[in-house]
Amino acid sequence: MGYLLGFRGESLYKTEYAKLLDCSLEESIELSVEASRKGWIVLKRLGSVIEVMFPNLLSKQEMEWVREQS
Repeated sequence: MGYLLGFRGESLYKTEYAKLLDCSLEESIELSVEASRKGWIVLKRLGSVIEVMFPNLLSKQEMEWVREQS
């Protein structure tokens, strides 16, 4: 949900939606790493720079809406 609202990078993990997971920032990122390994999401991380994408969860139309928001 945070991604659809325009949050990106580390701020994606600090949204109210992420807080519902009731885990630390580090644990949230580790869960994202595991999801990326399983092919559920695309996660690129270099130090504190994080990029998360959801190509298998969003349709082309939804991705276009997300791009328009940015």
